[in-house]
Amino acid sequence: MYLLMILGFKLKSLTYSKVRGFTLIELIVVMSIMAIVMSLVGPLTIQMINRAQAQSELIAFKNNLQKISYLSFASATEYTFEFENSHFKLFKSNELFKQSSFEYLSLGDQKITFNSRGYPKPEILSVEMPSKIDEINVFRLIEGVDAQVTD
Repeated sequence: MYLLMILGFKLKSLTYSKVRGFTLIELIVVMSIMAIVMSLVGPLTIQMINRAQAQSELIAFKNNLQKISYLSFASATEYTFEFENSHFKLFKSNELFKQSSFEYLSLGDQKITFNSRGYPKPEILSVEMPSKIDEINVFRLIEGVDAQVTD
């Protein structure tokens, strides 16, 4: 043992005198930095999620318009959508067929009727989403052409 000490080697103790880990201050600093970052990023993430869900709901609504147009043509029956803000009622030959509501879309007070040939009247619907207002040309939508109204 003395030989090792003379050569400059030090023997380490089998027990550690210093406990490894993080101090409470270090943990608090890291947690506060994470909280600040989350408070900056969180609202933007929520807005992006809401916009994506509104866009998804708009796509589903357009698909339903196409289905109702086809259904009115196939059954030679008139269907009418009546909108009241985010709620809508669907009538089949003036009898209530379905009613529901949108979570993100609002259509104000509008009404669209699909005649027995599947054509809509009026042709344009105004749809309000959380971030913008869209106009849908329903006639072009059921014809398979781009349904967005551009100025």
